[in-house]
Amino acid sequence: MGDGTKILVIDDEPLMRVTIQDALVAEGYEVETAETGEKGL
Repeated sequence: MGDGTKILVIDDEPLMRVTIQDALVAEGYEVETAETGEKGL
């Protein structure tokens, strides 16, 4: 479904980042994570 599209997930809660990342990777997306908007840039 995700065809390797890259997605950036930014959330300050580690469990939320991992949960979202796992769900997106399972759908075929490439996921990067960051704990703050500043780090995401």
